[in-house]
Amino acid sequence: MLSSPANTKVNIYETTHTYGGSGSYIITVEDPNRNQGICNIPNSVNASFFLRTELKINPFLGTNSSPILLNPPLDMACVGECFEHNPGAYDAEGDSLSYELTTCYVGGAPIFGYTLPPNMGLGSIDARTGDLVWCTPPQICQYNVAILIKEYRLFQGVRYYIGSILRDMQIDVASCSNNAPQINAINDTCVVAGTNLTFGVTASDPQNNVITLTATGGPFQSAPAASFPTVSGVSPLTGTFSWTPNCTQVKLLPYQVTFKADDNHPTTPLVNFESVFIRVIAPAPTGLTATPNGASIILNWNSPFCNAITGSNPLKGFYVYRKNTCDPWTHSECETGVPSYTGYTLIGTTTATTLTFTDNNNGQGLIHGVNYSYMVVAYYNDASQSYASANVCVQLVQDVPIITNVSVVTTNSSSGSIWTHWVKPIGNATNLDTIVNPPPYEYRLLVAPGFNPAQTAFSQIASYSYPSYAQLTDTGFVHTNINTESSAWTYRVDFYSNGLLKGSTHTASSVFLSSTPAGNQVNLAWQEIVPWTNYQFFIYKEIPSGSNTFVLIDSTVNRTYTDTGLVNGLNYCYKIVTKGEYSDPALPRPLYNASQIKCEVPIDIVPPCQPTFAVNSDCENVVNTISWVNPNTYCSTDAVQYNVYFSPTSDGIPQLIYTSTDMSITTYFHNYSFEGSFCCRIAML
Repeated sequence: MLSSPANTKVNIYETTHTYGGSGSYIITVEDPNRNQGICNIPNSVNASFFLRTELKINPFLGTNSSPILLNPPLDMACVGECFEHNPGAYDAEGDSLSYELTTCYVGGAPIFGYTLPPNMGLGSIDARTGDLVWCTPPQICQYNVAILIKEYRLFQGVRYYIGSILRDMQIDVASCSNNAPQINAINDTCVVAGTNLTFGVTASDPQNNVITLTATGGPFQSAPAASFPTVSGVSPLTGTFSWTPNCTQVKLLPYQVTFKADDNHPTTPLVNFESVFIRVIAPAPTGLTATPNGASIILNWNSPFCNAITGSNPLKGFYVYRKNTCDPWTHSECETGVPSYTGYTLIGTTTATTLTFTDNNNGQGLIHGVNYSYMVVAYYNDASQSYASANVCVQLVQDVPIITNVSVVTTNSSSGSIWTHWVKPIGNATNLDTIVNPPPYEYRLLVAPGFNPAQTAFSQIASYSYPSYAQLTDTGFVHTNINTESSAWTYRVDFYSNGLLKGSTHTASSVFLSSTPAGNQVNLAWQEIVPWTNYQFFIYKEIPSGSNTFVLIDSTVNRTYTDTGLVNGLNYCYKIVTKGEYSDPALPRPLYNASQIKCEVPIDIVPPCQPTFAVNSDCENVVNTISWVNPNTYCSTDAVQYNVYFSPTSDGIPQLIYTSTDMSITTYFHNYSFEGSFCCRIAML
């Protein structure tokens, strides 16, 4: 008679052992014997029942408990019906588990002659959930199946293998008309610590058998525990899962819950499993504020809801993110931290007890006119992160001028010119306080050659004085008699109040265009370092050549461009106009700035492709046939001549033996009058 849970007993063996130190240890248990007639184990009655656990002791990874298997290793199956099983593994430390089918063991070694049951392949088990699906048992029999469950721990961003356990289970296949019940699919989900998660689980049975719904998994083993009262009844049947986890249950890896539906058939009870992953997430930090202070912004926020700095998964600190536009972002249900696609950048971290951060752009100072947006995220010992806080937007106090233009007017190596422009500070109580900062006011324009010049490289080229704020204006200046042909120039404006330096604009450079010739084309690239954001680039070309009339030929969001279809040897001239803006909508926009004019002559500097060729020797007629493929047919268009070279030895100097400008010829016959090997090569011009 087939075995079933009703006539099965459970033996529990307990002992203790002290290991001498760190290392890898194998724990085994062997119990004679297996049932007689197991179909996939030869002479099964003489094969003992053998289990093994691998234990890795590593003091750097902390203490560890092996996973507990909550579902019994015995299930019924029907011929021709898909069978399902899940071991219901739970790991107290929240380590990740993976599942794979393996060989049943005896005496510490794989059983000789063991095979998987028919129609059950290695891929029949879900490596993530442990769901074993066997479609379908072909015959009445008993089968033994082994499942290897591996355990991994994430430590400082690295996942370590820390042990395994071997489940050896029996599947009793009977001939029956029963069909297994089915549980409706359940989506993986997330829950915020301190809030309730409730959802229904529905099962049905095609024969309208009485169904019993149960559940196992980590949420039922931790405190506070989840609830799923066992329910029984006719199909369809719904049970209710409910859980309100607290901060101690926040972790990076999700909890697995496995629901089981048993159809309670009197002779061949069948089951169905449905697994769901539930991740417990820490709430977002609250109370984020941002206060400008000179060229810095000071952030403050409240202590988070999950703020314990001790325990199994303590709060470690906070990540601070910034974006250079005021751009709110709301996470999805299971989206923690601040993903890179949002455009926010990680700018710093703090400790668990530090609820403030000063952003000074790594000592370089923030930029006036930029509307900065900030978010804060709490992170925990296991690398889990909270939801992102609500964003907060702020600008620096606009008590200094803001530079808006650095545009090349004339291109020349000695008499070039660049136009610069800036807007005045905002005069009010929250920006330029004219009582605290009295007149007279003065602008001093400074310049230095190149990009990122040292402070000592700047020199003053102009100054403007104003006796009152009412007379203070937006101002521009044309810098003349400079080399704009081969160098960029960088500018800044210093602002003085009553003879004292109040502050400076951020530095801004001109746009510098470079070019590289190629065959029938010119490759353009440009660079500028400015405090605003350029987001579009217009390419102008002199048409016709020598007319000094530049025509817009294209635009791009990239900083490179290739002008094709040109004539080699002719001169082509270009300039770039950038389009950009500050994120503060109160400032002038858009901002247009031009590069210098750059001329280039396209020339073919790329050699033809190396041809592929072969040599066939005819010793009887003393001739070598050299054949090749015309490269113009597959990788180039400008090869115009073949040269064939020959050397009787591999280290000899090749000698030209044949040349042709007829590209349709792809064969050459070489007569030779010596014995031994030889070498040849083909060159393309």
